[in-house]
Amino acid sequence: MFPMCCGYANVNERSQIFDKLRIIIMSATLEAKLFSSYFDNAPVFIVKGPNVSLLRFSMLNSIQKTLTMSSMRSYASRTSTKRSHLAIISWYFLLEEKKLNAPPRNFLKAFEPPPAGHRKVVLATNIAETSLTIPGIRVVIDCGKVKTRYFTASDRTDVLRVHDVSKAQAIQRAGRAGREAPGKCYRLYPFEHFEKLQPCSVPEVLRSNLSTVLLEMLALGLRRPRKLKLIQQPDQESLLAAEQELIALGAVTMEGKNMILTHVGNTLCKFPLSPDQARVLMVANELSCLEEALTVIAAMSCETVFDQSSQGEAEDIERIRSRFSVSASDHLSVLNVIQAFRREQKKNIHIVKEWCQNNYLNFKTILMVLKVRKQLREIAQECGMRIVSCGAQQEKLRQALACGLFINVCEYDRQEDRYRLLVRPSTTLKIHPSSGLSRSCPRHIVFTDLVRTTDLYARDVSIIHYEWVQPVIEEYKSNVKIVASSNHR
Repeated sequence: MFPMCCGYANVNERSQIFDKLRIIIMSATLEAKLFSSYFDNAPVFIVKGPNVSLLRFSMLNSIQKTLTMSSMRSYASRTSTKRSHLAIISWYFLLEEKKLNAPPRNFLKAFEPPPAGHRKVVLATNIAETSLTIPGIRVVIDCGKVKTRYFTASDRTDVLRVHDVSKAQAIQRAGRAGREAPGKCYRLYPFEHFEKLQPCSVPEVLRSNLSTVLLEMLALGLRRPRKLKLIQQPDQESLLAAEQELIALGAVTMEGKNMILTHVGNTLCKFPLSPDQARVLMVANELSCLEEALTVIAAMSCETVFDQSSQGEAEDIERIRSRFSVSASDHLSVLNVIQAFRREQKKNIHIVKEWCQNNYLNFKTILMVLKVRKQLREIAQECGMRIVSCGAQQEKLRQALACGLFINVCEYDRQEDRYRLLVRPSTTLKIHPSSGLSRSCPRHIVFTDLVRTTDLYARDVSIIHYEWVQPVIEEYKSNVKIVASSNHR
């Protein structure tokens, strides 16, 4: 959709090209008038679905109570009704979250009929809004919340947070109960609250770090991205933050008001990664640690390799996982896991799944990491990079991570007992309790991402030395002034 809009906005003689082109955009929640207006008042067709009776109920007051899995099982076994229930929730509201990170085979049970004398209750996130239809669902329970990633340019944070759904999402959730037969939807919030919800969800281009988007626009041949008119225009602060990041990464240079893609920028475009992660690979190539960096970056693109549904004793799990742990780096701990898996795979491919279970690791996730790694390795070779291992000099890998993810570098503030982003000192955070570094207070760290729950937490953390990132951070700060001044000319 984005490249199509860019191309559409950049064509001078639209009529000659688009008279023969027909584009059909279909969606259950699309703001049709907005898209129609952008595409020269294109016609809008409304295709109605089956007319199935659907009753909607709202609570007099919002419900904040959290149920345990055992209480849900008790509820499911108290009736012999054939109706199945779908509860659309957010991970944030789960008391026993780890039990929902179950092996993939467990998820297939959602599509099976319940045992005799039982009611089926399916717990799902917002994936159940549109991405799948579960047979037999007659009742939907909507918590009214969703977990979404938001980037804030003012404080340079890219955070997962829980917030209210939009009206379009709430309507879509209710519709899950009426797919096959008359159904009911129970909203765990008052009707007055529903009336105050935003009509539609915030589009991704308005809540994301625009560095990747900007890089794609430049690769399409655009020189002044701010002049481009999109369906919904991002604010200038977000565009400015993306420009500053790309300049500091060496991906673009400024020639007057024009942005020019550099050799580095062209290389970054080839990887299906965010620019900062792709830059890690380029720095790793220079530091002769690309073999390890490919594994770590691939792992960043997937879920955690540690099995969150492990049923063992906490002490036993911690003891076994400590075999892979590296005190200076969560990233190196993950690297150890993948390397150990590959060694076991070579020994006996038939028992490697059992090895994962014994070590409380997620077999499917590790396979996905290796699949992504293979793809990244092929692209790196096409770019002429050398797949070299750093061996025991793993400090090089931490240096590559720091240089590529410099936006995520923090310094410890002893007075506040918190970490401050070096590129935005007003933003403070803590190390997530799941990190191996959560009980220590190293001077400088780099992290993969942030999550906001009771506080702002950094996940997947590594200790670094400031001198590794000092040049790129100083360049970034100077570029902030350069880009800002060119913006006011």
